[in-house]
Amino acid sequence: MLQANDPVVEDAVFGKEVEQFLETRVGAYLLRKAQDEASEALEALADVDPEDAKAIRTAQNKVKRADSIIGWLAEAIRTGIQATEQLREDA
Repeated sequence: MLQANDPVVEDAVFGKEVEQFLETRVGAYLLRKAQDEASEALEALADVDPEDAKAIRTAQNKVKRADSIIGWLAEAIRTGIQATEQLREDA
């Protein structure tokens, strides 16, 4: 029997919540903004003066921040999918 406080159930539910959030206008907006910021920072990195360490760091940090956000969301969804599969197998 499934228990609401079971970590596998919690992971499955959370993963689904993240998927549903990304389907909302706010979730889609945030994801798009993170992707846009990473793209813009990569373009800036290609054009920055190689001697301008501060500009390079700024662009790199923008890419890393955006990649982290996207990665966290993807990880939550992957973990949720794996948890759901485990629950199905255990049923």
